[in-house]
Amino acid sequence: MLPALAIAQTSLGTVAVGSSANATVTLTIATAGTLNSISVVTQGVPGLDFTNAGGGTCSTGSAYAAQATCTVSVTFSPTAAGTREGAVVLATSSAVLATEYLAGTGQAPQTTFPPGVVST
Repeated sequence: MLPALAIAQTSLGTVAVGSSANATVTLTIATAGTLNSISVVTQGVPGLDFTNAGGGTCSTGSAYAAQATCTVSVTFSPTAAGTREGAVVLATSSAVLATEYLAGTGQAPQTTFPPGVVST
């Protein structure tokens, strides 16, 4: 039997919908390069539940060696109840230097409606 693969991720905990929480995420650079962009995305889309809060030690234009670390400040503001997933991605102009996956839970009441009655 093959071992299960584990993907590292940072949990931002449970946050009420309409509120927000900040966290500092540490990334380990996989391959050496000069940082061109810092992206904070929710399922690949920027500006949703997870956003870059500014700050941290990762700096565009800086050269990083393999296995170096830096940090990015992230804000989690869930837009809906349930598990939310995202990532912080550090990239050069042509390659990804580091990725840290994010997870958080939006907390809010959820309304359900029973199925309607069909009459013919």
